[in-house]
Amino acid sequence: MRRSLRELYEKLSKNREKYAAGGDSEDIASIIKEANDVLRDVKGTQEAMEDAKMFKLLCQTVREMSEDTNTNEKKFHLDEFAMLLGNRMNARREEGGQVHVTRRQLVTFGEQMARKFNRAPTLTFISEAINTEAPDSKPKEKKTKRVQNERDKIVTKTVIHEKNQVTEQKTDRLVNSTRKILENVYKQGGKKPVGYFEFVIDPESFGNTVENMFHVSFLVKQRVVCLTVDDEVGLPFLEPVSGGRGGGEEEVVKNQAVISISYQDWQELKDALDICEAVIVHPEDLRPK
Repeated sequence: MRRSLRELYEKLSKNREKYAAGGDSEDIASIIKEANDVLRDVKGTQEAMEDAKMFKLLCQTVREMSEDTNTNEKKFHLDEFAMLLGNRMNARREEGGQVHVTRRQLVTFGEQMARKFNRAPTLTFISEAINTEAPDSKPKEKKTKRVQNERDKIVTKTVIHEKNQVTEQKTDRLVNSTRKILENVYKQGGKKPVGYFEFVIDPESFGNTVENMFHVSFLVKQRVVCLTVDDEVGLPFLEPVSGGRGGGEEEVVKNQAVISISYQDWQELKDALDICEAVIVHPEDLRPK
């Protein structure tokens, strides 16, 4: 799956300029169809990230193609028109693509063209539409920028600072509450390691599960909780560290891990582990209202 996504990404990157120039529209259509087929099999987090990366590049390429699209049947290019006129008059071409025409060549060309018209031709559009609408001459109103006085700045800073303090205090209380719950579960289970997913998963709320994982990560970082992986079952377990913070640098490295979870992972884990109720239940004053 990941290899297919990477191949699509590399193909888009390699031919991006060609697609943006309007070439191989059938090829880009086949890439879009193939991307839709691959999307049906995307399940894991890493595969979703690869798909998002490829989809972003695909959107950028299609946008560039649409920006370069012209609705006229034939597009008029000034350089091409000048080159054709120069060739018709046998003009000398100089470096940089410039055409040098003498006075005599212009007069001769005018005499040749005059024979083809019985009267002066009327003005018509040349190959494509010309914008004849006059620009908007309505004067723009200047926006007056409100100058914030020192008193307003002080009040704003104070309010923001107070909100940050309240948020930090609530987070600390939630982390401490999570620690106490883990210690109680650990003691009730005969001081045996507590299953990580059984502890953090709330079967009724994916959002609460993510918040629980966030709070547990604080405890592991503070080294008041030890995170280990059982070699037999391959699942992580938690165990409170006696005596609070302790251990050296080697222990910190052993206790570190990266655990990600998607909505589908959450559903599969709670069914596989038969989790019926949440272990982490905070006091009333810490629960969301």
